This record gives sequence, structure tokens and C-alpha cells, in this order.
Amino acid sequence: MRLKENYTRYIGTAFILTLAVLVLFQVYIFREPARIAGVEAQDKSIAVNAGQELFKKNCTLCHGDTGEGDIGPALNDMTFLKNTADDTIFSVISSGIPGTQMPAWNQSHGGPLTDQNVTQLVAFIRAWQDTAPDRSAQPLKGDPNAGQLIFANICFVCHGDNGTGGDRAPAISDAQHLNQFDNAWYQDAIKKGRPSKGMPTWGTVLSPQQIADLLALVDTWRQSPPTPAVTPTITPTPTITSTAEQTSTVEVARPSNPGGPGPALTLTGDVKAGAQVFVADCQKCHGDQGVGNVANPGSTDGTIPPLNPIDSTLIDADPKVYATNLDLFIEHGSTPEGPNPKEKMPAWGDQKKLAPQQIADVIAYVMSLNPAPAITPTVEVARPSNPGGPGTAIALTGSVTAGAQIFTDSCQKCHGDQGVGNVANPGSADGTIPPLNPIDSTLIDVDPKVYATNLDLFLEHGSTPEGPNPKETMPAWGDTQKLTPQQIADVIAYVMSLNKP
Repeated sequence: MRLKENYTRYIGTAFILTLAVLVLFQVYIFREPARIAGVEAQDKSIAVNAGQELFKKNCTLCHGDTGEGDIGPALNDMTFLKNTADDTIFSVISSGIPGTQMPAWNQSHGGPLTDQNVTQLVAFIRAWQDTAPDRSAQPLKGDPNAGQLIFANICFVCHGDNGTGGDRAPAISDAQHLNQFDNAWYQDAIKKGRPSKGMPTWGTVLSPQQIADLLALVDTWRQSPPTPAVTPTITPTPTITSTAEQTSTVEVARPSNPGGPGPALTLTGDVKAGAQVFVADCQKCHGDQGVGNVANPGSTDGTIPPLNPIDSTLIDADPKVYATNLDLFIEHGSTPEGPNPKEKMPAWGDQKKLAPQQIADVIAYVMSLNPAPAITPTVEVARPSNPGGPGTAIALTGSVTAGAQIFTDSCQKCHGDQGVGNVANPGSADGTIPPLNPIDSTLIDVDPKVYATNLDLFLEHGSTPEGPNPKETMPAWGDTQKLTPQQIADVIAYVMSLNKP
């Protein structure tokens, strides 16, 4: 007879082991969130550190060493980080912002960074959120030295060295100009531009800090206005015959009150209706048919300015410019110079004393009293299709020898040996890539800074030729950092050596 087997001890042992496994599993589950959090923190730390290195290498030039903003906007900012999702930051870094100096960084959009690199940059930027300042609540303090650098790289092209004027725009650093206009006017002019006079809208290009830096520079000019540089006489060589008429720059009269053109400029004025409005509202100050001779005690001139004849600087052969010059006074009004002028020009537009159509009619009437001269054809300087201002290369001294080597390596395949061209470009209007030897004559200027700037705009920002579907487009060598500022300066020097004024 077989003995009955006793499994009690095995069952007991199995129960104890099962209970131990359950206890250990619960301990594991209890500790797992902390373990996961630790791993995530470690991964985040690695990503933040990697992003910091990428930021130092690629982003500080535009956004500042600590994200405080410079050429580009501030990223270390409470409002920005609070209102902007990581996906949005990732997308902007990856694809860039067309029409600005922000290039595409992701390889999927032609940039140098991988998805992982961009994710690391996002992690680094997001790490600022807990300590980011609210920059919108902080008044910007301008740095005149930074403003001087911005002015020397961008503004001098039109306004001359230290704002003393040039052949394209008047002086803005003379004592009379500085006393007539305050910083609010300068800020408005920089941000909104003066389209009627050819000044771009820099508020879409410069950061608020850069504009503050320029205003700080203006403050230093008020303390000590720069002395206009003496321009040396340039004697052309016997083989060059100049047919360009040299004219001095005349500063157009402007009202004391700031503001841009009003809606009247989009309307067609009626001379007869304008004459009636003039008699009803303007004649008492400007005289019958605008001939003046109305006293204004306390003003420097002693009389209210006549409108027939009007200040000659307001007259322009371009009717849009002419109308804009008048509109600024009518829209915003003006206070004459002097210790205590009795009569001031009202802001007819801002105060809605006249409707836009009435202002357009008055402008038409005043223009009829002072006919403009015929338009003289002007030569338009060639410009790239892509927007943007001059880069830092124009502040550097280029090497012709080094530029020739860079040209051979990077430019010759499109522009031909020594820039002589004859390289086909199917789909473009011309059918070929433009030669650089000889170069478009409108780019050449006897002023080497202007000449270099004309070339720099193409090298910095690139350009797409006219035509239905050009096969070849010029890369943005500066914006995409394919060439350093010094290399761009060298190429400029080489191209200028091929095409001397």
C-alpha cells in the first residue's frame, strides 16, 4: 500500500514566495515614479546642456548670450515663454521666419541641425521659464555704443557717418534737427519708417532693444553733435565721363508734431472743393489764396508761413511725395519755432476737424498754387529680391587675394571664371546668371562704403532672379552662415577690384 504524500510544506513555501513577490512588486510600483522622474530629469539635464552649447554656437549673435535679445527678439522672457508652446518654438527654429533674418535651422528645411538638436534647443530655452524676467514691464535702457555699431552697419548708407547726411538722406545729427524733434519722433520714424522719403520700416527688422540703443546714440548727439566730415574731392580718370548732376541734399520741412501720412493720401482731391475749405478754415491764418503776411507774435519769423509761394522743400516732382509733405502738416499740426508763438497750426486730421476727403481737397488746392517741376528720370540701384539690411561684413576690411580664392570655390560655378558670366539659367527672364565682370552699373558707386553695401545686400540675403521658374537662385550666404562676415568682406573686395568706379 502506497503512503499518502503530504504537500503541505510545499504549499506553504509557495504561498510565502508568492506573498514575497507581491510585496516586492508593490515596492517596485511605489518606487517606479521616482525612478522615472529621475531618468526624465537626467534626460532633460542632458538635453538642456546640449541645447546650451548649440545656443552658444548658433543663436547668441542674434538673441544675446542669455537670450535677452539683440538683433532678434528676447527669448528669455516671461511673456514669451508663458504664451509660446514647445511645438511652436520647435517649428520656428526648424523653418525660420520668412522675410526676417531668422533662417531655417532644421535639416528638413535646408539647415544644419537635426530634429534632436532642435529639441535640445527647445529644452534649453524652456529651462529659462522659472526665472525669466518680464521684459515688457522693464523700460529698455539703450547703449549708445551698441547704437553706434548699428548705425555704422545699417543707417550710415543713407544718413552718412554719424548722421551728418549723405546724398540719399539729410543730416539727422545736427543741432537744429535734434532740438526740433524729440526721441518720440525719432522712435516713430525708425519703427514706422518714412515711406514717402524712401526710409524703410525698421520696426520689423530691428528689435526694441536695438531701437533703444539708437535712441541712446541720438541722446549723445544732443550733448555733442558730430562734426560733418570733409568729403575729399574725387577726380575721375580721363577715361571716365560723368554725366550725373551733383546736387546738394536739402532737408524737407517737417511739422513739429510726430506722425505718419493719413488716409487722405489714398483719395483724389478736388481743387475747387479744396479752395472752398481753404477759404473757410485756412485763409484767416495763411491769407487770401495763401499769400501770407499774417502776423504771429512770439514766433521766430513773426508771421505765419505763406502757402503761395510755399516752402520750396515741400514741393516734389513726384505727386505722391508732394502730397505726403503737405499731409503731414495738415494731419498732425505744428508749432512754429520761437519763444511763445501766438498761433499754432491745428492737427486737422488727428482732431477730426477735417475729414480725409477735405484734407485731400486742400492738398490738391495748395498743390495747384505751387505747381511741381517735371519729373527727372532717376537711375534705380539694383536690389536683391530678399529683404534685409547690410551685414557686419561692410565694417570689415576685405582682402582681394582671399576673396579671389573664395570666389573660385563658391561663386565661379554660377558667375563664370573671374565673374565674366555666360552661365545658363533656364526659367529666368534673362536666361543666364548675371555676370559680375562687368557688373550691373547701378551697383557701382564712387563712395566705397555705398559700393560695398550694394554688393553686401545680395551676398547677405540672396536673391531670386525674375522669371517663371529660374533653375538657379542666389543663396543667402550671410543669413545661412555659409560664409563668415570676413569671407563676405573678402568677396566684396574682389568683385570691386573687377569693377572699379
